[in-house]
Amino acid sequence: MPAFTQDQLMHLLSIAFGQGAGPGKVITPAAADALRNRYFDWLTAVKPGSSQSPLDVWGEQGGDFMGRFRLIGQTAANLANGGSVDEAQVTQAASSVEQSASSDCPWCP
Repeated sequence: MPAFTQDQLMHLLSIAFGQGAGPGKVITPAAADALRNRYFDWLTAVKPGSSQSPLDVWGEQGGDFMGRFRLIGQTAANLANGGSVDEAQVTQAASSVEQSASSDCPWCP
């Protein structure tokens, strides 16, 4: 199977985020930018103590990563409390999911 590019994976992660946020949920441009700014470089970063980046392990870990991004989307939508998802909710949701995942995910930020 051909390898994904960083841009392709960011697109897939954005889709997972939207799936988690739910159908019909409005995601502002600032929220989309916040998601990309937070995770685009992460896709190719090698975390201390690891020898591979998320891009390197996508074939084995992609499903888990997608699930985490769905959870970020769901959490952000819940924080929006019926309104549009904005940058603040993305940041808060991402931090929350990252903190809960840090112990069992050697690639997570």
